Amino acid sequence: CTDPDSGRAAGSRSGEPCLQFAQCATCDNALFLIDSPEHVARIMKAKTALEEYRTRCEAGHGSMARFNAVFAQTLAVAGEVLNRVRPEIRTEAEPLRASMPSFPLEE
Repeated sequence: CTDPDSGRAAGSRSGEPCLQFAQCATCDNALFLIDSPEHVARIMKAKTALEEYRTRCEAGHGSMARFNAVFAQTLAVAGEVLNRVRPEIRTEAEPLRASMPSFPLEE
């Protein structure tokens, strides 16, 4: 959210933390839409690429220290975001994810 203290969500008050923080994709403060299959598919695709890179690093085909310093936090956030996505949106996003081009990280 670009302004979680704006008081825009139902029941929230200006100057106080949003009661719907990180839950409402229809809010005009949202940074990404967790109810959009297209947005969710991109997050899923990125998470897959990060997981594949972590696996390569764990196997000795990259630097685990570099992964941890540069990519681990992004992977954790992607997981947190996807955990908040409704199952029916994830189901709609899956075929879209599969059709998107890959973006390999540091071969």
